Order: sequence, then C-alpha cells, then structure tokens
Amino acid sequence: KSYEEYEGTVVPTSSSQRGWNRRGVRYEAIKTGFYVDERPYLRGGKKVFLIINPGAHTDKCLVLRPNTGRKTVNKISYRETYNNLTRTNPDRAQRLWEREFELADLPYNQPYQFSCPGRHLETKVFAGKIVPVLAKLIKASGESVSTEYGSSSNKKNYSVVRVESSDAMKRDQLSQESAESSQGAETEMVDAKKGLVISHADPVEGEEDVGRGIARRMEKIGGCIFRGEIAKYRNDGGNQECDPPGTFFASFSNGAKLKMDAAQANKARKLYQKEVAKLVDAGMPEESASVTKFECCTDLTSLKHTACEPILSAMEDQNPEQYEVNYEEKFSGKVPDSIVGLQFQDTTVAMSDVHGNSIDVEMWEKVLMNLASDLLRSGILTTRQLSSLDKAEGFSK
Repeated sequence: KSYEEYEGTVVPTSSSQRGWNRRGVRYEAIKTGFYVDERPYLRGGKKVFLIINPGAHTDKCLVLRPNTGRKTVNKISYRETYNNLTRTNPDRAQRLWEREFELADLPYNQPYQFSCPGRHLETKVFAGKIVPVLAKLIKASGESVSTEYGSSSNKKNYSVVRVESSDAMKRDQLSQESAESSQGAETEMVDAKKGLVISHADPVEGEEDVGRGIARRMEKIGGCIFRGEIAKYRNDGGNQECDPPGTFFASFSNGAKLKMDAAQANKARKLYQKEVAKLVDAGMPEESASVTKFECCTDLTSLKHTACEPILSAMEDQNPEQYEVNYEEKFSGKVPDSIVGLQFQDTTVAMSDVHGNSIDVEMWEKVLMNLASDLLRSGILTTRQLSSLDKAEGFSK
C-alpha cells in the first residue's frame, strides 16, 4: 500500500489487544506519515522516518529510513521510538531525506552519526545453476524440512532476491527518462511493462501437451518451486471426471516423477507461466526462463569436466582447514546486468571447524562449509583435482 492511501489514517495499534495495554490504558494510535527525530543527542542532524500503519488487521507497521530502507516492526515494541518523533510535512521530509541520504553514502559498518549506519551493505547471493541443488542449499543452511511428524522451525532463513548492477540501473533510468519524454503509443507500451505480464496457459488437451513446462511447489522443502515438463500422456480410462480424462506423466528438475490428472496439470501449467514471468521481469531472456529440460547424471565417470582455474594452489588444496574453498574456482566472463538468486540471513551462527573447535561464521559461510564437507565425505574431486585431471587428459582452458 502507498503512503497516500494510508496518510492520516487512525487505526488501533493492535488487533489482538485492540489498542489497550495490560494496565487498561489505551495506546495512542500510530498515524501514517513523515516523522522527524530532533533530539539534541543527534550531532549529525535530524533523522527522518516514513511510518505506514496498514491497519488493525496486523500488529506490524512499516518503517522506512534513508539509510536502511524499509523494515517491518512490531507496533507495541516500536512505541518508545514513535513517542520521540515529531510529525512533519512531506516537503520538509523530502529535504531532510535527501540530506540524510547523502550523509549515508558510506559502508554499513561506518556510521555517519549515533545509531545511523551507512547505506551500503555488502551481502552474498547464491546464483547461477542452483535449481538442481536448491534443496541441498536449504538443508546446508540448517532450514528444517517439514515432515508428517512436524517441523522444529517454521522460520525461513533465506529469501529469493533480484540483484542489478549499477550500470544496468543507470541504463534503466536513462530508458525511463527517455520514455517519459515521449508521447503516444510508445509511452503506453512502457506503462504496460510496469506490471508483471503472465502468459496465458491454455488448458491441457492430451498428447499435444507433451514437452510443455510445468511447476510444482514443494511445501515440505521450504516452499521451493521445482520446474519440469509433461513427459507423457496416456488415455488409460482413469480420471473420468476430468477433461480430458487419462493420466499426465510429469518429470521435474529435482528428479521427481509424478502422475497428474488434467486439473493438476492445468494448475502446474499456470504456476510455471507465473515463474517464467517473474524471471523475465527480473531481466532474464524468455528463452532461458522457459527452459524445462534439466539433465541429471548419477554416473560421475561420464561427466565431462570443463577446464577451470582453482582458487587454491596444489599445496593449499591439501590443507584440511581449507575444505570450504576446495570446490571454488576463479570467475571468468562478463558479470551479468541482473541476477536472481538465493540470499541467506545476515546473521552469525556457530559451526565446528575441521578440528572440532566451535567458531562463529556468517550464514552463507555455513552453507558453503556444510556443502563442501558433504562433498569431501562423498569422495567428490576438488576443483584443483579436476583441473589436474583436465590437464592430464589434454583439455585446455
């Protein structure tokens, strides 16, 4: 919801407590608007906030800051901060916002004043051909997998994000400015592209649907979505209540094979089209986003290794303390303008190193360490070993 929709709206602070605390005192309603913190301890200048209260149906509200972006906070716990703020008009808030945005042009770990970190936060995103190993990545992060016996945690420690390079953002801005200066049909075309355009998925009919893309949400693996295709259709006399009757045989990127009736196949087709639309909207070419065939190989001896340049030297590769980088290689090629990948929580977790000592690492490091540990236990060749094998067999980079 936008600021204009909620501006000045007075709603109860909490639906569960109906705006009352445990002592029977009614909380003052949080009003949507721009606010300023003008307390004297702020030596670097005033702090500006945009607070949006969506209503009594939730105990959360949205807080936006020039340096940290937006975050969701609990209304009750945010009360102390809210009581120290003064409401201001949008024009003044815009001037303060621009000033603070410039001050915050610093690394996240370098504050420009007390309790105000810089706005440049470095993070790690897993991207590339991660779909076939998505479940392994999530498992390596410690995310619990739901089963018929329940789950120990319902909180996700990852999110799917879109990352754009600064060059791509500049080109998009120039294109948008150029489009805004144009009139007529061209402007209408740009406006039409602002929304997510999902191609219509025709209802399945039978044999002609073989090879078409489908998708399936795995509720027991963190809500992941696996893509695949309709591999075969058989009019076997089953599912007579559906149109068409019969059975659709589906295969997915995680190796799963399922039987579906027409209703299930139609649902899978719609989900597939929606996922393709998301990838296209993120900047991926439609041809790449529509890929349905994923080659899986269980015989490691039949794999053709592409020559790579390992990060570790031959001596470092023998060091057991370096196991988490044994499978890394130097990147060569052009950095894409936009990627869609998996980002894990920016948090520190406890791990055990190769000697069994307890160490603190970031979540993304935990994922790499667990993956590498599993690969080593399975006897999978390291990047250095693969490079040596390629050279021995006459492969060139």
